[in-house]
Amino acid sequence: MMETTFTVATPDDIPTLLQFMHEYYEFDHLPFDARVAQTALERMVGDTTLGCIWLIGYAGEPVGYLVVSLVTAWSTVAAPRLSTRCTFGRPIARRESARQR
Repeated sequence: MMETTFTVATPDDIPTLLQFMHEYYEFDHLPFDARVAQTALERMVGDTTLGCIWLIGYAGEPVGYLVVSLVTAWSTVAAPRLSTRCTFGRPIARRESARQR
């Protein structure tokens, strides 16, 4: 069985993350602005107080990402909490995940 890994993204991973974001936006038929995306990734990867991005690996290759960010619910008196903001997996990762269930 192949192993799934999660690795905290670094600035060196930004090109891979940009490619994944482009694939995700294309999959959901959303407009993609690479400059805006790169700026957001640079900020998120460089400031862990905002949250964290993990690269998802399968069979030794990056196949997706997971973004968890710190959010505050201003409409309540709730304390800041972590929230999964976005996940993406390439088709091969989605197929393999379904087979393992």
